[in-house]
Amino acid sequence: MTSHDVGNVVRSILATVALVLLLTSDFGTRFFAVGIVLWLVGSLWTSYRVAFKKGRLFRGVRIGTYTVARLLLGAGVLAVMAHDSAQFTTTMWIGAGASVMLTSVEGVIRRARMYPGIRVANLPNTIVRPPSEVTSSVYLVSALLTPFLLMCFAFLAVSDSRTAILGAFWILPVAISGVAGLLLIQEAWSRRNHSRKIYEELPARVEELAPKFVFYWDAPRGTAYQVGMWVPYLKRIGEPFFIMVRNPNTFAQAASVSEDVPVILARTMADMDRLVPESLTTAFYSNNGAKNAHFVRYAHLTHVQLLHGDSDKASSYNPITAMFDRIYVAGQAGIDRYYNNGVDIPLEKFRIVGRPQVEEIMPGTEPIGEKPNPVVLYAPTWRGAYSDASYSSLPIAEDLFDELLKLGCSVIFRPHPYCMKDPEYRAVIAALHAKLEEHAQQTGTNHIYGEEAEKIMSVTDCFNACDVMISDVSSVVVDFLYSEKPFGLVSMGKDAQEFVAEFPLAEVSYVLTEDRSGWADQLDSLLRSDPMADQRRSMRVHYLGGFPSENYAEGFVDVARRQVHTREKKVSSYPAQ
Repeated sequence: MTSHDVGNVVRSILATVALVLLLTSDFGTRFFAVGIVLWLVGSLWTSYRVAFKKGRLFRGVRIGTYTVARLLLGAGVLAVMAHDSAQFTTTMWIGAGASVMLTSVEGVIRRARMYPGIRVANLPNTIVRPPSEVTSSVYLVSALLTPFLLMCFAFLAVSDSRTAILGAFWILPVAISGVAGLLLIQEAWSRRNHSRKIYEELPARVEELAPKFVFYWDAPRGTAYQVGMWVPYLKRIGEPFFIMVRNPNTFAQAASVSEDVPVILARTMADMDRLVPESLTTAFYSNNGAKNAHFVRYAHLTHVQLLHGDSDKASSYNPITAMFDRIYVAGQAGIDRYYNNGVDIPLEKFRIVGRPQVEEIMPGTEPIGEKPNPVVLYAPTWRGAYSDASYSSLPIAEDLFDELLKLGCSVIFRPHPYCMKDPEYRAVIAALHAKLEEHAQQTGTNHIYGEEAEKIMSVTDCFNACDVMISDVSSVVVDFLYSEKPFGLVSMGKDAQEFVAEFPLAEVSYVLTEDRSGWADQLDSLLRSDPMADQRRSMRVHYLGGFPSENYAEGFVDVARRQVHTREKKVSSYPAQ
């Protein structure tokens, strides 16, 4: 059970105890007062949880949440009124009862408000109306305030102050909630009709776009970088294209990094069939997700796997990649790793195109030995989805930081975003932040970490701001190789010899194992003498291709442009027909 579930249970228990005390205790007694206090605590706590998410007011759709606790709290108002039922008019009872009824049907209002309809962004002449945030906010505020107001009215009425409270006031807050709820339902109905109209017209609108290629993407939340890293270079091809997304939960994230490129959600395979115009020649992919097979079935297209990084990880030589017609790799190393790991793919499928995302990385200009206080970028990867991809060095990072700080280094700390999904790693990251903050206060050293390193600065910014990098088996290492600056790799669970044998890029790195006894020599080489500088330069060509620095990204753009201008396959029919 998560902390979220525990909170729900505790709030419901609190509301239940308050209801029981208000029902069974006489007005004005100590137990009744305790019931009122518990009711107030439960109401304030529940309202806060409904209104705020991650510290932000009304973030996301909060309608229809925590309804069990809220129904019990609404019943608490009726319990107070029951102590002197004759004091309350029919209007008052209707108002209080309607408040409880509105809470009970809030799930229906939530479903109406969340009706997604068709999901399209940036497609010319196609506007999809989102739900009204104003109406949603009005509904939610009135729904949360109504129980407080009614409890105040009920308490004052039972205290013989009802003459100051007209019956109409009982209906007013409930009426506002009811009208706002009806407006949300009406808006959803309107969106539904508008969405169906766009759905019917969508194939024709895609035909008008006349896209030469499609970028097909399916991945979990938090991975939109797989789209964002390729959009600028796909746009340089100079031909219209669109992004097809398969997961409704990640549509908005994909749209947020798509610049002005059309993004269309295709929930089902039938939806996909309607989005394959005759102008398409090519489909690009950035991962080996299971749903890629849904689109590879369009046999008349050329299917090109780009992946979203180049590294010696197992994901970079996944046998699934063999199903694509073309496999774009940064350099010869990208081809070799398939063959070195027993994955037999015909050589003619590969194209060496470089890694265009590294074009903004600035090469180092001075030998590391000339920098008395080098800036070290520490960029550990995440734990990995499977045991064979668990390369993260975060478990030993505290000892590593101790060594770097003793050597007078300043640190840029940028962990993989997925590390924050891991409770154990979150605790390690928090401890490392505290260590850097304490060291900065004591010495005045400028360390960069937290939001500045992870959000304000890009990965490229971090590369350009550092003198050396320490990381794990990760695609950021291959990207960093473009800078020709020295780097160290941390080996978890293997000695240095085994590590280099499994991960060829480690041949030009300074390997730090879990055995701390060898760290002093390796760190001295990394931060002072750098004997592998020449080998790194030749390895850069092997991993990233020999494209000239002045127009490095054009290596990819030229190959991709020729690809989309060529219809390699000819078939008499395809699913969209």
